[in-house]
Amino acid sequence: MVDAIEMSYLDALAQSELDLQSDIALCRRYHEGKHDTLLTERMKEFLGLHKNKRAQFKMNLIRSVVTAISERLLVSGFDSTEPADAEGVKLQAQWAWDLWQANRMDAIQVDVHDQALVSGEHFVIVDWDAAKRRPHFTPTPRYTDTTAGGDGYGVLMVYPDGDIYSDPLYAVKQWTETIVVGGERRSRQRRTLYYPERIERYVRGDGGGTWREYEGVPPATAWPLPWIGSDGLPLGIPVAHFRNKDLRPEALDIVPMQDAGNKTLIDLLASADVSAFRIFKAFGFFPTSDGKEPKTDGSNAQRIAPGQIIGSTKGPQDASFDAIEAGDLSQISEVLSQLVLLTAIVSDTPASRFMQTRQVSSAEALREQREPLEAKVVNRQTLFGNGWEDVMSISRRLSNHFGQAGLDESQRLTTLWSSRQTLEDVAAKRQLGVPEEQLWIEAGYTQEEIAAMKETDEYRARSMMRQIGLGGEG
Repeated sequence: MVDAIEMSYLDALAQSELDLQSDIALCRRYHEGKHDTLLTERMKEFLGLHKNKRAQFKMNLIRSVVTAISERLLVSGFDSTEPADAEGVKLQAQWAWDLWQANRMDAIQVDVHDQALVSGEHFVIVDWDAAKRRPHFTPTPRYTDTTAGGDGYGVLMVYPDGDIYSDPLYAVKQWTETIVVGGERRSRQRRTLYYPERIERYVRGDGGGTWREYEGVPPATAWPLPWIGSDGLPLGIPVAHFRNKDLRPEALDIVPMQDAGNKTLIDLLASADVSAFRIFKAFGFFPTSDGKEPKTDGSNAQRIAPGQIIGSTKGPQDASFDAIEAGDLSQISEVLSQLVLLTAIVSDTPASRFMQTRQVSSAEALREQREPLEAKVVNRQTLFGNGWEDVMSISRRLSNHFGQAGLDESQRLTTLWSSRQTLEDVAAKRQLGVPEEQLWIEAGYTQEEIAAMKETDEYRARSMMRQIGLGGEG
């Protein structure tokens, strides 16, 4: 029997958080470069956008704010509290890493981390793959309703009194699917509720209406689906929640800065288009696009463009030819640079991520710029690491129930993060004076590989240049 009260509560919950969903949908759109920009027809022609109606002109700062964090979030393995065997291997930690690789998470983790930062939340649903006899991971976005600019697809996690630090009550996945009935394609809405001890499936028409029980494709499955382990205890909610700090989209606060930056860049290009070149003034005649007399509707008037000639209606006795010199664009360019710098400050992203300026050229300034980002990375490693630990704990429980794996569920699993550095990290440390050999060690090169690199002609040449005081950082 459908729990009408629970269904009504979920519908009301979705409505009450539409503002949050609108923010999520906005940040997703801006992350993908779909910005609100206004261009004149001349600018569209100048930028070549008239050839592709879907193309947009923008300077995407928001993506850089997100990727500055996510590219530093790379899981390198798992540890466990169990004792190691005679060969120094912790079996559950190795099991978790083998499962990670079997699900090809090396690549998929990037999307999970990106989307958790972009939307403030992301989810991984864990189910049992009977054919491969192992858990399977399905990354799923945070739910956003179509009335909030979303796609009507995703997951919500429901907590008691909205307390995200307590155990969740259940997870909800909702989406729209297309089916064929009597040769006709129809849409309908689906909703699945994941409780610790059961799974309930619902369906209703795409236009809304009452939710009804959905038993699945014949042969029908039990409703609700029991979710109980072989020990008689609940298997637990098979959904792991990846939470960004405060459940906020990472770049939400810089959307206005993104709009201001786009507008200023457009203004700069528009000004360059009409004033960065000499424009000639003609007195005594009016140049037209077809060489004929000017039409009253202005249809043959020449448009302003670099090297353009503009005229007036003065008589032939006053005819003359002059020029308007090119305008100074440095002030607009400086405004754009300041907007980019403010974006870096507001988002705690190193300004060097966007541009090289006098303000961040010193080693001390560079160090100060990087500290907030490094703090954010450590924080997100903790938050997202908890998510991956939940994924593995769920997987272990399912492996014991469906695959008789015999894993000790009392042992705690811990996410390990890679220390692999970005090119930006290496450049920053080199500027701070970190020796090149130390950078190689931190990058993961072995002593044998380092010894081989030190024997190269390039390294010897740089060493010699440093000795005679010519730098050689290269």
